Amino acid sequence: MCTTQEFLLDYSVHKNGICSRLYVHLLNSQKYLSLLQKIKWIRGVQQNDDLRLDESKYIIRELAAELDRVVQDSVPRQWVKSKQRSKNTVWNWITRSTADVVLDPNTANPDLLVSEDGKYLRAKKYGHESWKEFQIKRSKFDGWTCVQAKEGYNTGHHYWEVDVRKKHEWRVGVVKESALRNGYVTMNTKAGYWNLRLQLGTLMALTEPVTKLNLLKPSKIGVYLNLEEGHVSFYDAEKRRHIYTFNTECTGKENIYPMFGTVETDRALMISS
Repeated sequence: MCTTQEFLLDYSVHKNGICSRLYVHLLNSQKYLSLLQKIKWIRGVQQNDDLRLDESKYIIRELAAELDRVVQDSVPRQWVKSKQRSKNTVWNWITRSTADVVLDPNTANPDLLVSEDGKYLRAKKYGHESWKEFQIKRSKFDGWTCVQAKEGYNTGHHYWEVDVRKKHEWRVGVVKESALRNGYVTMNTKAGYWNLRLQLGTLMALTEPVTKLNLLKPSKIGVYLNLEEGHVSFYDAEKRRHIYTFNTECTGKENIYPMFGTVETDRALMISS
């Protein structure tokens, strides 16, 4: 068992070892600052050494939890904001990673019509017989009207754009290879999906719970999958404006696929990159 003095020394080394950018984010955390005040109080109060150690252990656990929250929540957002400070340079850097995304009709819900070149999709009109010879496959969407790309990625960074002009309903994002595709699975981050959705005029990020975005619906979505940094970002590609960033659980052991969905029969969703 370490002494209180050893614990406080470890704390000092821990604080000094945090990179300057992350430390700035921590200084914006009221909980973190409150915990620091408690440590200062423990240092200054004369009391039983075991009692001080117990309090110190509790505080360091709380500090670790707050550090995890800041890393998972604040840092990716701040990274995106810092990238946006010089829009043209950053935008050119992102779009250099443009990928040739082609839809895989073998994964498409039978209610979807996928073009021969794999560049657009729309829902079929009622009355078709696409389900007549349907066979359940693990890689095929048979609940939600979605389809994924032929090629998935497990390294590097990749960018593509999706034209959603004048559409009222769509899903755009990525899905990990092991995620369930059969039935009406909840397509959120917990299930291995990182998607934006437009539904009834409301733009939302499909987190757990859903995050509603108070933004005008874009005409063209830019998707930037950065597997080196571990996040996927969405942009209004015409205005070059950031919409939302997800942290992804990318280990490099499985592919992450672009995916798309719509229920509209009269307006196609088009991959324009």
